[in-house]
Amino acid sequence: MRLNKNNMMALADEQASNYNANNRESGQAFYDDEDELLTIITNEAREFSFEIGQDIDVRDAKECGIYEAFVKVAHDFDDHE
Repeated sequence: MRLNKNNMMALADEQASNYNANNRESGQAFYDDEDELLTIITNEAREFSFEIGQDIDVRDAKECGIYEAFVKVAHDFDDHE
């Protein structure tokens, strides 16, 4: 999925619902509107950042701990394009 402002905000919002503090592979996602940057911090303290125009795929989503949010947002945005 090619990232844009709308799907980056949707990923951060959806991940807020899916975040699991007890799952070491889960991640917290934050969208910074000023820098237009999606940042994900896993419970293992690994940090990932994505910019507008960058691609994110299933492998990235699993590694970042946002797989469920990624699948839902990717599906939602496919339905609207």
